[in-house]
Amino acid sequence: MKFTIPMGQLSEVCVKYLKANVNLLITSSPGLGKTAKIKQAVEETLGWDLLFLHGVICDPTDVKGFPFVSKDGKSATFLPAGVMHQLVTATKPTVLFIDDVGQSPQSVQAATMQVIWDRIIGDHKIPDCVRFILASNRRQDKAGVGGILSTLTDRCVPIEVTPDHEDWITEYAIPNDVDHRIVSFIKKTMGESFYEFKAASDFTKSPTARGWELVDKTLKADFNPGVRKVCLAGCIGEPRAVEFEAHLRVCDNLPNYEDILDDPDAVEMPGGPSCSHILYALAMVLARAVLANDSRFESAFRWAERMCEDGHAEQAAFMVHFIDQTDKANAKKTKTWTQAKDGHLLGTACARLIAGPIAHIFN
Repeated sequence: MKFTIPMGQLSEVCVKYLKANVNLLITSSPGLGKTAKIKQAVEETLGWDLLFLHGVICDPTDVKGFPFVSKDGKSATFLPAGVMHQLVTATKPTVLFIDDVGQSPQSVQAATMQVIWDRIIGDHKIPDCVRFILASNRRQDKAGVGGILSTLTDRCVPIEVTPDHEDWITEYAIPNDVDHRIVSFIKKTMGESFYEFKAASDFTKSPTARGWELVDKTLKADFNPGVRKVCLAGCIGEPRAVEFEAHLRVCDNLPNYEDILDDPDAVEMPGGPSCSHILYALAMVLARAVLANDSRFESAFRWAERMCEDGHAEQAAFMVHFIDQTDKANAKKTKTWTQAKDGHLLGTACARLIAGPIAHIFN
C-alpha cells in the first residue's frame, strides 16, 4: 500500500514544511491542480513571493548559471540569470517552485541538487529566506517522466497527492463561479466522475480537474448541442461526456424553481431514477436565488427541509454548504459578507436544518 494525502491537505503540508525549511517533492498524476494549491499556500496563506521554473524546458545553465569569464581572462564563474538571479537577490521570504522535475534531463536534475541542498549558484550563496518545492508527474502516467535521480529525491520529502473533489468544489469551483451544472453533476456522482485519469498514448481524454475547468469554458462558449457533445468528449472523454449531456438535459427540464420559492410545500418532490440529478441541480438553482438576495430565501431552506424529510439530506446539506462557501468567497472579493449583512444563514428554516437533519453532515 502506498501512503498518499488528498489534495485538500496539500496546502497545509506545504505551509508547515516551508516554515521548517524542508524541501518538498510533490508527485501526482496529471491535471490535479498542484500549482494552484502551491500558489494558495505560498501567496495567500504565507504571503511570500513565489517564483516558477519548469524543469522540462530547462537546460543546466538555467539552474546553475551561465559561465562568465573574468576581466583578466584567467578565471570564470557561473552567473545566475532570470529566475535564479531573483533567487540569489531575494531579501524577503521567497519560494522557488520547480515544476516537471521528473520530465527534466538528468543534467538539469543534477544542477538542481546543488541549488536546493548546498544552496549556492556558482559563487553566489542563496539567501536563508529562500525555500524550495519540486513537483512531478509519475512514470506510469506516460507524461514523459524518465525518472528522478535518487540523490535528488534524497534531498526532499516526497509526497504523493490524490484527487479530492470536495476540495476542488470549495476551493476552485465556487470562488471561480464554475457552472452549477458541473458542480451538481460531480456531487451527484459522489465524486466518481471528477477524476478518472487513464494514461493514453493517443488523443483519448479522461476526466481530471483540469478537464472540468475546460468543460466550464466549453459551456460558457455556448456551442450548439451537436458541437458541444464533441467538445465535451475532448475535455473529459466520451463516456463521461455522454453522461454529463444527460445531466444537462435534466437541468434544462427542472421543476420551476419560482414555484418552489412561492410555496415550497405545494410543489411535488421529484422521484424516480433521475431524482438525484434533479435535486442536486435544484439545490444549486435555489442556492443562487438565496445568494441573489431573493426575499423568499426562507422558502429555499424549507424546500431543503422537505428534501431531508424525503430522505435526501445530502442534497440539502449541499445547498446550505454551497451558499455558505460562495458567500465567503464573495466576501474575499468584495470585502462584504452577505451572510452577516442580510442574515441568510440566520433564517429559522436554515437554523432548524443545521441543528437537526443535516447536523451530522454540515458540521
